[in-house]
Amino acid sequence: IRKQVFDSLMPPSRRADANKYCKSLRKHYHYMTSKAINTAIANMSSIDELMDFANPQQSRYFKLNLQPLDRQPTIEFRQHPSTYTYKKAGAWIRLLLHFVENSSKFDKPASFKENTSPQKEFDRFFQWVIKDRWLFDFYAERRKKMLRKNDNETSQTHGSACCQGCSSGEGCWSK
Repeated sequence: IRKQVFDSLMPPSRRADANKYCKSLRKHYHYMTSKAINTAIANMSSIDELMDFANPQQSRYFKLNLQPLDRQPTIEFRQHPSTYTYKKAGAWIRLLLHFVENSSKFDKPASFKENTSPQKEFDRFFQWVIKDRWLFDFYAERRKKMLRKNDNETSQTHGSACCQGCSSGEGCWSK
């Protein structure tokens, strides 16, 4: 599952490298396809290798922080912004529980082709990995609201964005 799926669930301030406390690995591995990244991870033989790959320079400030694994059996998902909304916090916790549990329980799905649309990746993520209809509905509606909000902000400040990816903060789809 590519990070764009998780980015699409978040407000623009928590996508890509917009926040220094939950950075993306894209700039470190931009030259690798999703399949190459999945193969590299599958071929790792130790937790230390995985920690170095997921957290370059032993920095904890990535969306997924594996650095605590050298001290305790804990991983940290840093991407979600703070919230006082029970529904948002509960949905994020539920999503991560399904993600971790189902990722360890089921066979891994095939890598997406590089030209797979973000919508198809989103749909497949919930179908193949999360397997929770309530979460699918919750995050589908949240994505729509954020896209509409971001479209309005973009058109007010910069005119029309060149594509939905630029508008949503996911990155340009027209390149």
